[in-house]
Amino acid sequence: IRRLKPIATDSDLERLHKGARNKKGRTRSRNRKDKVPVTRAVLRSYIKKKQEHVGRLAAGWNSASNRLRVRVPAWVKRHSSPGSVVLEVGGRGGIKFRATNSIDHASEQPNFQRGVYIAMAMQANAMKRQIDSYLAKEMVKEMKGEMS
Repeated sequence: IRRLKPIATDSDLERLHKGARNKKGRTRSRNRKDKVPVTRAVLRSYIKKKQEHVGRLAAGWNSASNRLRVRVPAWVKRHSSPGSVVLEVGGRGGIKFRATNSIDHASEQPNFQRGVYIAMAMQANAMKRQIDSYLAKEMVKEMKGEMS
């Protein structure tokens, strides 16, 4: 049995990890040719380095979430990233809201647009529930007033 020498640095591990990615940027276990030993210290260092980037893409929406007073997870809030928001109330169009994530590579992400649509649908559903709740409370108040 041949004894493999463990990877010595996190940059070597990063190079190996990048090389294992397919054209979509994914690594698949079935595509793994050889397992390579890694020391715990190198693995921890590499994972920590990668985790520091988690939330950068989502942080492009920080300005919009601040404007809407939506709470953002700490792993997103810790990054300051470019983004803009415009909110117009009134006029014939009613309420117009435009949020922009200005991170350079945001639109290149595979599911970026789908994620935006999902977030918008979730927010629209939340707003509908709030409106329904408000209208139900107002109806109860009105009915109590008629009974008196």
